[in-house]
Amino acid sequence: MKRESGLLHTLTLFGNAKPVSFIGLLYPLASNPSRALDSPATLIAQALQGFFNSGGEVARVFGSQGTLTPPQPLAYVVHFPRLSVTLSGTDSMWAEQEGRALLLHAHKGNAVLIPAHGWNRPVWSKPFTTLNLLFGRRQIGVSLVTHTRESPAEPIAIKTTLPESAEQTTRHLLQALLLLDLSNSRAACPLVQALLHAIFEALSMPAPTPRRRAAGVYEGICMYLQENYAFPVTRESVARHYRLSPNHVSRLFKREGMVSFNDYVNYVRINRAKYLLKSHRQTIDEISAACGFRDASYFCRVFKRKTRQTPGEYRETAREKA
Repeated sequence: MKRESGLLHTLTLFGNAKPVSFIGLLYPLASNPSRALDSPATLIAQALQGFFNSGGEVARVFGSQGTLTPPQPLAYVVHFPRLSVTLSGTDSMWAEQEGRALLLHAHKGNAVLIPAHGWNRPVWSKPFTTLNLLFGRRQIGVSLVTHTRESPAEPIAIKTTLPESAEQTTRHLLQALLLLDLSNSRAACPLVQALLHAIFEALSMPAPTPRRRAAGVYEGICMYLQENYAFPVTRESVARHYRLSPNHVSRLFKREGMVSFNDYVNYVRINRAKYLLKSHRQTIDEISAACGFRDASYFCRVFKRKTRQTPGEYRETAREKA
């Protein structure tokens, strides 16, 4: 066990921590009545202001990978980059560094950058407040996750999306981060600090003209499914989460995406399965479970229907091309 600049590395086996999604299925939404008049964007901006006012600065940026070690059972994996910054306390998570699974304890001012297809497994061990950024293809999700007790109780998440006017600057800063060698770069911390200020300024601005509600809800559900495909999500569970009727969810996908709900879920899961088949040596059963399919036989049928190849044939073809 060794401590490095405020981050503790513990090389041990995975424990029995419950799987969570940063802003997805397993995080309850904040519901404090005394703060009901404040929008999620305002609450997150206030948390960032508190971090800056307390002298908070990004002290170090740690990178996680996901290409060498197969994702651990119930780990959190998505196909877009993510960045977490601890604003207070200690946020612990399992992640991959240099091909090994490490337990990271990110203290205030530590950031963890997880590239597309990288994985992590949160551990709720100490109180913390963390800002999480999810860089989806069509929108940037922002969540403030707070855990207040030294127990495995579920954290509370406040969620919003970044205004479109601020997305270009934020994505350019992310791309610069992804190009760096985080192990010895002096540019990483200033870049993350600049990104935090860009987020703060964007969320502090007056609310832009509202988008068409149906399109916004549809895109939000799509990101939700991209985050939670490994869990048993259904049309009914999504409807409950968004306080909609199941039929309304179906209509949203038909009208906004011109696809059925089930087809979209399978699209996300099959894309993830393709990546695992090409990049890892996991068995078909393991990949099926990791992608949220109820059994390997059903996974194989869906995979062949969508790709016209069995998972084994797809893996073999990918290896020949490589």
